Amino acid sequence: MFSGLCVSAHGRHVGAQLASVSSFLPMPLRKSLLRYLGTGKDLAGAAICLLVDRGFYGESAFAKDDGPFKRAHIRYKTWCSGHGLMSSCPMFTYKSCHAETFAFFDAKAAQIKMVLLFLADETALAVSSELHTDDEIALVAACFWALAAWIHCLDHAGIILTDRQKSNCLHYGRVHLQMYKALALRAVETGAKRWKVRPKMHYLDHTMREVQSGLNPRFFQCFLDEGYIGKIIRIASRCHRSKISINVLRRYMVLLEQRWSR
Repeated sequence: MFSGLCVSAHGRHVGAQLASVSSFLPMPLRKSLLRYLGTGKDLAGAAICLLVDRGFYGESAFAKDDGPFKRAHIRYKTWCSGHGLMSSCPMFTYKSCHAETFAFFDAKAAQIKMVLLFLADETALAVSSELHTDDEIALVAACFWALAAWIHCLDHAGIILTDRQKSNCLHYGRVHLQMYKALALRAVETGAKRWKVRPKMHYLDHTMREVQSGLNPRFFQCFLDEGYIGKIIRIASRCHRSKISINVLRRYMVLLEQRWSR
């Protein structure tokens, strides 16, 4: 919207005025952290499958056994409870992790974020267990540690990053991408269908580099936009299709009036 203002001379004048206000940040022009969660689905699926293969959640009774996956999910729910979190994440299963094809765990963005942080703890535990000699587990643990540290740094920073925060974020981001690259190369060499490289990895690289501008990308993520779409869907599902357009607008205005009058 704001980029469109800059087409005409008047638009350039308005854009300059907006940019001169210290509290104004052209949010539509910034990158959203939500995009890295697309790569997080590959990370989560591959890590869960790897830990199951290595027997971290107990031995499989037969091929395609869901037992270890379900035990992993129980540990995840316990982890969420211990951190005061609620998650409606889908059950970890052989099928939901796409263990037969390219490992991939499909879940909502907010759920994937919690799963990634859980797996950062799990892979760290795996490194300190009898799996400490496993090179791939060590790479995975480093990959998850760096991503978790990057998320933690941004989640606990303000809208303007300090020099130390910028330096730390760039370091964590580079380590994460380097470890993922190493895992992807290993998968190519061994023929394993894991650690898929997507275009979003390139997007993630740009996002991590743009942190050096001093702006925290957490404030430009589109979680709120996703939430708004969900609200509209819930309202629309209760409207008759013959007048759905006008009734959605009316009911949403009632919702706003109720919220603003509290």
